[in-house]
Amino acid sequence: MVKDEAVSEDIVQEVILKYLKKENSISIKVKLSTYLHRAVTNQAIDYLRKEKRVIKLPIEDQQLAEEETVKTEEQEYLERRVKLALAELPEKCKEVFIMAKIQDMKYKEIAEELGISIKTVENQMGKAFKMLREKLKDTGKSFYSLLMLLT
Repeated sequence: MVKDEAVSEDIVQEVILKYLKKENSISIKVKLSTYLHRAVTNQAIDYLRKEKRVIKLPIEDQQLAEEETVKTEEQEYLERRVKLALAELPEKCKEVFIMAKIQDMKYKEIAEELGISIKTVENQMGKAFKMLREKLKDTGKSFYSLLMLLT
């Protein structure tokens, strides 16, 4: 993004240092790699804003960048739809689903933590999948690709 290897290394190092300083005081609700990737991207954007660099792209690259922007807008829309559908799940169902799919917990771990049977966890997951499929069927995207937006 910044077109300078040394600056890129500085940005990554700065993000890692910020993370290490705040490690005990922040709550990350996504995978660490996702969090760090987003943090580095944001830091690079901030750097470019501060430097007020104008990147002139060849026409092909500019078209590709415009297509990526459209994809990003579509992806943001889909993410909002998935999160809204998730928010509409019954509370226990949502809790079990988040633990399984976002926190990558095994059914046995979920059952132990919530004090319920593994069968109840399976039933709640089945209910969550059924309800989410129904709420998201009009997006034109595969259900599992939509679930990937949560991680």
